[in-house]
Amino acid sequence: MLMLRVDDWKLGRKTEVFRSLVPDIYAFPHFHHITLYGPFTGIAGVEPVAIYNAIEEASNSIPGISFTLSGYLRLKSSRGQAITHRVIPSEELVRFHDQLWHSLNSVARSNSWIDRDPHIRQFHITHGYNLRTRDASRICNTIRTCLGDMRDRSVPGQPGRDGVGNIPVHAGKPVIIPDFAPLVSLRIIVLKNGVIEREFDIPAREWLNRPLVFNRNRTAVSMMQYRKLAGLELASTHQPPEKPPFIISDLHLGHTNIIRYCRRPFNSAGEMDRVLIGNWNRTIKESDEVIYLGDLRYSPEAPPSSEYRRHMNGRITFVRGNHDTDIPDSVPSLAIRYNGKEFLFIHNPDDAPPGFPGWVVHGHYHNNDLERFPFINFETRRVNVSCELTAYRPVSLETIDSLLGKYLGHLKKIAIVSGRTLP
Repeated sequence: MLMLRVDDWKLGRKTEVFRSLVPDIYAFPHFHHITLYGPFTGIAGVEPVAIYNAIEEASNSIPGISFTLSGYLRLKSSRGQAITHRVIPSEELVRFHDQLWHSLNSVARSNSWIDRDPHIRQFHITHGYNLRTRDASRICNTIRTCLGDMRDRSVPGQPGRDGVGNIPVHAGKPVIIPDFAPLVSLRIIVLKNGVIEREFDIPAREWLNRPLVFNRNRTAVSMMQYRKLAGLELASTHQPPEKPPFIISDLHLGHTNIIRYCRRPFNSAGEMDRVLIGNWNRTIKESDEVIYLGDLRYSPEAPPSSEYRRHMNGRITFVRGNHDTDIPDSVPSLAIRYNGKEFLFIHNPDDAPPGFPGWVVHGHYHNNDLERFPFINFETRRVNVSCELTAYRPVSLETIDSLLGKYLGHLKKIAIVSGRTLP
């Protein structure tokens, strides 16, 4: 069987919550994954190396395989029911799977009906399967309760309006359900007779045996290689240079837990600080203007903001974030006019004045609510420059304005064709 490995602590916490509801919940293998193909058998006379070659060829020129979680699926079969996360595949995953399927078709025979056509596979991550109807319903009812509770929340992280928090708690902290989140898989698993035979490290393009599969140092190397290939860790000054001012938010330097909360591709706070400050200085020159939108550092163990600022290029205007307690020259917000557009720079978009006619550029939400706060929400006129959405480096206002201009130009063309007037 071929799978994408999905290592994510939030998925693990949710599975534990579901197991607390249904103690005998069944899921195999005992790690989160996306099934790609199989179970299957090799065609007689075909060597196993043909399977490995198909995997290598399909993943060529891919630093990692990305996808998005969006809600839940309740699936039914003759053996029972399954509760799964719905996976929205990226174009990258679709292309990879399509090429893999066509390559395997000549060297393997799948025992699963879903492998008859690559376009009918419904990608998902399973929390449990072969469930009794009543147990599946119990889990679904818990998810619905959490959905309702999340909709009632006016302030993230606070109880609902009725004062009752219904979200399950694990290890003293709430489990956030649902989860619309971007994830990246760096490993392709070859499972043989229910046991991991080997894994293909996508960014390193190496086959790993079982000891290396579970080696943390090897995982750290894989993550570093992925960052560099994906452009998340700059090795040289960004060319061609963009024009200032530059914008970014929520570096959270020194904050170990932000790596888990926001699924950042780092293995420690020290590594994260080194890469983020390196990306900053390879993008920004000493004389460049920067508008920083809050939460520079966070953690009792982290150095003070002044120590970080000493190592960062640029003439920085600090817009105050909710964790900025040691930046005395920070401002609550900043409004400017650029290329005929009004921009308001503020940390939390919920604090923007109602009815502001321009574009609100903000941070605060990181990548944890991408349905409402993607990089650009054209409908609400919000631009989320949390560093997770800017490839962990500052982005120029020129770039943002160019993207907005292309969108507004597209709207004008539609209005001309339809004979309507733009608001």
